Amino acid sequence: MSNKGTLELPRLILIANQFTRADVAERVCAAVDAGVMWVQLRDHEASEAGFGDAATTLVDRLRGISGEVMISVNSRPQVARDLGVHYHRGKGKPVLLDRGDGIQGYSAHTMAEVKDHAGMDYLFYSPIFPTGSKPGHPGVGVVELAEVTEQAMQLVYALGGIKPQHCAACLGAGAYGVAVISGILQADDIEASVHAYLKAINTEAVT
Repeated sequence: MSNKGTLELPRLILIANQFTRADVAERVCAAVDAGVMWVQLRDHEASEAGFGDAATTLVDRLRGISGEVMISVNSRPQVARDLGVHYHRGKGKPVLLDRGDGIQGYSAHTMAEVKDHAGMDYLFYSPIFPTGSKPGHPGVGVVELAEVTEQAMQLVYALGGIKPQHCAACLGAGAYGVAVISGILQADDIEASVHAYLKAINTEAVT
């Protein structure tokens, strides 16, 4: 069953990579204060206990900033269950068997992965553009992104080197939204960066 047209989700996702670091957590809070409405908590290097403790603290802070912020946990199903938040995973990561009312997503990098995870509510597809997280990868580009969005049963978010000026091309290729890491977390002015993404996305989404 397709989720296209049935879900209404925020079109901008902040992937809070290494959120267990205090400085990153502060930047995530600033981003939500600036208008980010979906945060994914990710730290593949953190211990289970360290991840859980940091997530508990940050979730409380984010909900204090905005009672409407949507939160997902990456690859730690027990933490997602304990906190009652949504779940996201990549290849080889644990499956959350009891989904309940939560939204569940998957990070795909090939068309085969897209088709194999048709039951997910949404997908990330990456890398669209060159990105520091995948040195030497040129990015698959918006032509491949368009092929993916045409065939996918789920909502697709473009990920990888996405800057505000790329949003129109990604949404024009059929992406529902974009997922961002460094474009917000490493910005000199987080508020201005968030506003630039939201303006670009919202302008394209209504045209």
